Amino acid sequence: KLYDTEVLGEKAEKEIARKIVIFCVKKGYIREKDYARRLIDRWIGDCRGEYYMLQKMREKKFRPGLAEELLDDEKKEQMRLALFDYVKNKRPGDKKERDRLVASLARRGY
Repeated sequence: KLYDTEVLGEKAEKEIARKIVIFCVKKGYIREKDYARRLIDRWIGDCRGEYYMLQKMREKKFRPGLAEELLDDEKKEQMRLALFDYVKNKRPGDKKERDRLVASLARRGY
């Protein structure tokens, strides 16, 4: 059995968006956490901080791949494009480094 249906609502989408952003911050795709928070605000809703998010993730035991199943295609595409645009054009650092990260994102299938 997957998860209770109420878990899969808007709340779950928020958690998943945060998880994706934190992954991106850790991997270095997004350098500034403030930007990451703004990205989440734009995508889905309010961000109550990473600690809260990680706590919820542990409670719900989200497994890898759940984000893919829960976020609809249009939202995933918006997130992907926003991330690519940021890494390619707005992330601090030289162009060579940015290009390397864009290639890395592409390889990971983002």
